[in-house]
Amino acid sequence: MKRKIQACEACEPAGRTCATATTLAEKPTDKRRRILPNTQPHPLPHSRLQEWLGYLDEESPVTSVETLEDLDSWDDMAESQSGTQSSRTTQRTRSSSPRKSIPTDGTYRNHLHRAKVNVDVETPAEISEKVTAILEVERTLEDEVLLRNAAERWRKKSNIIIAGRNIGEAQWTANIGDVLTDIAPAGLRAENNRDWNSGLKPQAPPLRSSIPQKRNLGDLRRTVQDNFTGMSGTMERRADNIPTAATQDPPSPTTRAELRLLQSEIPGAGTPHLAAPTEPILTPAPEVLIKTPRPDIFVGLDHDHTNRLIQLATDSPVSYDTLSILQTNGILISDPVVSMVNTHFPFLIVEAKSGATGGTLFQAQNQAAVSGASALKILRSLARVQGSEYESESEPEPGTESQTELEAGFGRSQQKEIPELVFSITTEGPVHELWAHYRDAKSDEFYMTCIGVWRITIASSALQLTDHMAAILRWGNEKLKGAVVDKLSTLPRRDLFGG
Repeated sequence: MKRKIQACEACEPAGRTCATATTLAEKPTDKRRRILPNTQPHPLPHSRLQEWLGYLDEESPVTSVETLEDLDSWDDMAESQSGTQSSRTTQRTRSSSPRKSIPTDGTYRNHLHRAKVNVDVETPAEISEKVTAILEVERTLEDEVLLRNAAERWRKKSNIIIAGRNIGEAQWTANIGDVLTDIAPAGLRAENNRDWNSGLKPQAPPLRSSIPQKRNLGDLRRTVQDNFTGMSGTMERRADNIPTAATQDPPSPTTRAELRLLQSEIPGAGTPHLAAPTEPILTPAPEVLIKTPRPDIFVGLDHDHTNRLIQLATDSPVSYDTLSILQTNGILISDPVVSMVNTHFPFLIVEAKSGATGGTLFQAQNQAAVSGASALKILRSLARVQGSEYESESEPEPGTESQTELEAGFGRSQQKEIPELVFSITTEGPVHELWAHYRDAKSDEFYMTCIGVWRITIASSALQLTDHMAAILRWGNEKLKGAVVDKLSTLPRRDLFGG
C-alpha cells in the first residue's frame, strides 16, 4: 500500500508541507480513501493578525455568563468558531434575528429580589401583631352562621371540582370568587383578570453586561494596529509578502468580545491603514423584566361608596368626584387598572393555579408578590399625597382664605395612619396560602410573609380560611376605608378643584 502527502491549496505553490496536509492511501484496487484532515482551521498566510485572532478562538471559553441572554450570545460565538474560516465569515455577515429567553420560575424569583421584592420571609413581630389584630375579631351569632354556610358551600364545590374532569385555573378562581361574594360587606368591589398600570410595578436595575456598554471601534482598531506596527517590534516580510514572527509578543486582548468584534468588522485583517467608523457601537446591558400585574381576583374600595363618604366628611355643598380628579390629574393613582374600573386601593389579591394544568404555588407566589408590591406603592402614594402636593410650608394667617378653608374642614387635621398592609391568597387546586405584604420604610424593600396554609376540602380548614378572609374584608371596609376618607377629605379644596 502506497502513501503520499498532498499539501493544502495555500501552501502547495510555495512547495511546502503544512500541518493541515492531507494523507492519501492507495489500495491495490486503485480506489482511494481520503482521510479527513485536521479540523483546525488553516490560518490565512498573508495575515499575522488573523493568525493571532484564530489562536484566541482556540483558548478556553468565557466562564462568566450572568444571564440567559449572555449564554445565547456565547452559543452563537462557539457555533461560528466550529467551522472553517470561510464559513465563519459567512456567518458573521448573515444577520440573525434576536432571541428572547424566558426565565424559569426560580430565575424570575431572583429578578424579584433584584427589584427589592422579597418572597417568603420570616414574619417580624410588629407585622405579626398587626395581622393578629386584624384576623382575631369578635363575631356575632349571625356572622358565624353566615361564615359556616359559606365555608361548607366552598368545601362541597371544591370536592366537585376535584371529582370532575375540568379542573383548570378558571374553576378554582370562580370557586374562591363565589366565597368572596358571599361574605363581602357593602362598599367593596372585586375585579377579575384586569391588567394593572405598568407604572405601579417595582423596577429592577439592569444586569451587568459582560461587554462594555459603549465601545468605539475606531479606537480599538488603532490600539491593535499600533501594538503590531509600533514600539520596538518589527515585522519581517519575505518576498512573497508572508510575515514571520515579530520580535515582540502579541499583546493581551482586553476581552474576547472586542477581538471577535474587530475580526468581524475588519475586511482583510492586517491592512496597514484602517478607517475608523463615524458612530460608536452600543451594546446595552440585558434588562430584568418584571411582569405587569394581572391578578385573577383583587378586592378594593368601591368608587361611588368611597366618594360619598369623602363628600360627607368635607361637608361641601358641591359634589366632587375626588378619586377621579386625583387620578386624572396624575396626583394619586388609586385605581390600578389602566381603563379605570372604579375599584380603588386594592388590599386583597388572589392568584389561582391548578396542578392539573401545570400551575404551581411557586408561580402564584411570584405573581402575587408583584401585585402586592404594586398595591403597597398605591398606599404609600396616598400617605405622601398631602405632604408633597398640598401641604403648605407655613401656617395660614388668620382671616385669610386658607384659614377660612381650614375652619370649613378643608385644611389639615389630625390624620389617621395609613395602614400600609396588603393581603394575598395563592392557590394550587384545593391548597390555599394566605400572605401578608408590607414595606420596610428604611430599606424601601417589599416583603411577603406567609400566615398559613389550608386545604379547603377539609371542613375545619375551609371554615378557618373563610373566617380569615371575612376579617380581612371587614378591615379593608372599615379601617382602610376610614383612613382613605380621612386623608382625602382634608385636601385643600382650592388646590384640588381649582376654586
